[in-house]
Amino acid sequence: MGTSVSCRGEGAGPDRLTTALAGAGFVAEAPATVSTVVLDTFDGRLHAAGLRLERRGNVLVLDGDGAVAAQVPSSSTPRFPADLPPGPFRSRLADLVDIRALVPLVTLTSRRSPFVRRNGQGKIVAAAQLHEHLTIPQGRVDGWFVEVEELTGYEKQAAELLELVRSCEVRPLDDGADVVQAGFRGDPSVPLDAGQLALDGFRAVLENLRQAMEATLPGTIDDIDPEFLHDFRVAVRRTRSVLGHAKDVLPADVLDWSRDGFRSLGHVTGPSRDLDVYVLEWNGYVSGASAET
Repeated sequence: MGTSVSCRGEGAGPDRLTTALAGAGFVAEAPATVSTVVLDTFDGRLHAAGLRLERRGNVLVLDGDGAVAAQVPSSSTPRFPADLPPGPFRSRLADLVDIRALVPLVTLTSRRSPFVRRNGQGKIVAAAQLHEHLTIPQGRVDGWFVEVEELTGYEKQAAELLELVRSCEVRPLDDGADVVQAGFRGDPSVPLDAGQLALDGFRAVLENLRQAMEATLPGTIDDIDPEFLHDFRVAVRRTRSVLGHAKDVLPADVLDWSRDGFRSLGHVTGPSRDLDVYVLEWNGYVSGASAET
């Protein structure tokens, strides 16, 4: 199995595509309702690497731009790469996600119709998947989609099939960006105008930090992975630093209330972060210890 390319239909229906596939010798197999779960870290590390991880039934598929698709059986959705059996698939994921958890970004349900073309020996040499009636938890996804699979050893046939598909009122998808976001990455930098009021500048910076805290708070409370608490505390620490330079800008009562509140947040989350660090670094801490120590 090689790479796959997804396209979105531009027309009202896929009739033109199905007619073209039939004319090129493709046979439609029985359709079925399938669910696909798209997984990534909260900050979109796989997306940033140009990859896409999906759970399709009891199989995990890792695919992406210029990457050879790989798959492993999986009876459940993994939370961390360590939940998968040892091997290249797990190692590749672990190198990318590090200590971050894999979270379901979206679940897509569709009516999938496979189209395949076989050679004289009955072996499949080209394949496409037509997806219609897509839904996500938030509702219906408009339109229809087609996925072209590049089968190992049959790259030429896949290229010919992709050319055929692209002639049938479709447009390429950008890694599923029509449905899935790239993840949250807090950026502490905020564009400021030298001519704006100091109060407006402080508001913009503090609002940016507020968004980072709100985004990471649910994962912190649910203890999804240790980076949520770390990122939350970074935003709190930066907020305290900004407030420390705001005594001539913010009203005294607002400043006093905010300083006390964020100081408390820093204190109550400190022990939990210390414990996270001990757990993460434990093997290093005890590596030189003997059984008698």
